Amino acid sequence: MPTWLGIDIGSASVKAAVIRSTYRKLALVRLASAEVVASGGVVEAVRTAVARAMEGERQGVDANAVAIDGSRAAIHRLLLPATAQKQLADILAYELEAQIPFDLAGAVFDWRLLERVGEDGQLPIVAAVARVEDVRARIEVVKLVTGQEPERVGVGAFTLGALVPYVPALAEGETIAVVDLGAKASEVLVLERGEPVFARTLSTGTEGLPSTAERLARDLRVSFAAHRAQGGAMPVRVYLCGGGAFVSGAEGFLSGSLEVPVQVLPEPVLDSTTVGPEAMRELPRYAKAISLALSLAGRGAGMNLRRGPLSFERGFAWVRERIPLLAGLAAVILVSFVFSAWPRLNAVPKER
Repeated sequence: MPTWLGIDIGSASVKAAVIRSTYRKLALVRLASAEVVASGGVVEAVRTAVARAMEGERQGVDANAVAIDGSRAAIHRLLLPATAQKQLADILAYELEAQIPFDLAGAVFDWRLLERVGEDGQLPIVAAVARVEDVRARIEVVKLVTGQEPERVGVGAFTLGALVPYVPALAEGETIAVVDLGAKASEVLVLERGEPVFARTLSTGTEGLPSTAERLARDLRVSFAAHRAQGGAMPVRVYLCGGGAFVSGAEGFLSGSLEVPVQVLPEPVLDSTTVGPEAMRELPRYAKAISLALSLAGRGAGMNLRRGPLSFERGFAWVRERIPLLAGLAAVILVSFVFSAWPRLNAVPKER
């Protein structure tokens, strides 16, 4: 049964979530967090959160995932001619190089081809670009703590796209926004028909509330206006998650300022019998960590910056651990082949 670990590294705290794949369903095994203190820094907070999340796990995890802050990446929307689809990576590199403020030779990027068809049959694309050094620094932190490199490195709010298959409210046909409220910054993701199409990082978080509430609402309105300027629609509903999702009065204030319904993110459809009712009430705080773990399950939309020089390669140790499983599968295939071939071999003499 594969087990995945998602690590959400924030400025004030680190959150970790363990997901296990069971027969025909996914189980939320454990949630844990640790505050970032000046004495230990981020590395010590990651070590504490991971140790708490992995308590009682004898086999370890099969893979882990982490994300860089949205402020460390550049998000771009592009329209490319349909004829460019066969050479999309090369053409995207050329287009992005003219738009980013740093040399693309020292950067990695990932992209998503949106389902919505652009004008004149053009291909609408959303791309994320980050410096190699920023992505590698995040990889090294996780490797130092866990001894295992992260298989995926997500980008800011796009990480939350992995929640869509597990939160039915996010897969509706309307335009929906998810706001991850952090202590010093917030991240906004806009979904259209369940597809992530727009992301932005705000420099306003829960620190300074309630005096900074108006600025937070203004930044959200500006973000939604920017999405509309790109041809999108105004969100009809906003869901809150992250550490600031439960700030007293946040839902009512933002609902009045944005003039749209605002509520806490619904629980994902996962088996959570081992988590407990108290942790279940805290699920929106761990939305990003859960989504990172779920991204390893292969469903949902997201970005992965483990590209180019940072491409993830599984070592021989990973294969060696799965030799019993591979041997069992080979035996099943061999037996199936024998049972399939035996009647045919017996039929040949009879026909002769």
